[in-house]
Amino acid sequence: MARWTRDTFGIRADRIRTETKAENTWQNIEFTTPLIEHADRVKIASDPMHAARARRYLLLQRPDLAARLTPAADYRFGERWWLKLPTAAHELAAIARRRGGAMARAAGGGRRGGGGGPRGRCARLPSAVSARFRVRGSGR
Repeated sequence: MARWTRDTFGIRADRIRTETKAENTWQNIEFTTPLIEHADRVKIASDPMHAARARRYLLLQRPDLAARLTPAADYRFGERWWLKLPTAAHELAAIARRRGGAMARAAGGGRRGGGGGPRGRCARLPSAVSARFRVRGSGR
């Protein structure tokens, strides 16, 4: 994903930070935040639905960093159309499961399963986070 981010978006390699220990998207955001805390701008690069999920998770975990999000060109009409429909269906199903679980917990059903995010387990997809740092006083 780091190479794709560099090649697709033209981000210099020294501006890309990667995280390799996470088992799911929630953890990926959690483990990446220390790398980007001092960034002026943050971009999340992945497929469109996964990037949207990662942005939601950043908003939930660190609203202060989410305020620094800048758009990445992760959605291009017609690109990989055969992949977008199943990915969208997967994301919508995940949202429905989270909402169903929240309703069950509100009704007294408790929570089953392990941690790791809003619904317990998320699909592991690679992602790269680009952080643009501005050196104070350098004019850049």
